[in-house]
Amino acid sequence: MGEPSDIMKEIDKKWLEKLDAIIEKKMSDPGFLLIDLVNELSISPAQLYRKIVKLKGKSPKNYIRENDLTMLRSY
Repeated sequence: MGEPSDIMKEIDKKWLEKLDAIIEKKMSDPGFLLIDLVNELSISPAQLYRKIVKLKGKSPKNYIRENDLTMLRSY
């Protein structure tokens, strides 16, 4: 079994993949709100904020905005 830090990195990577999949699925919905993302991930708004800041160094709103732009450019 890997080191605890390696396991956490893998868990964080899978969480980010799930987050990105939700954002990609919902980005065409103009009514999609941050609270919808919180509900999809089954976490509190504070947890979402802390986790994205910890992993990506930016607020959820900025991460989603940048993610949307990146996904739009790939189409």
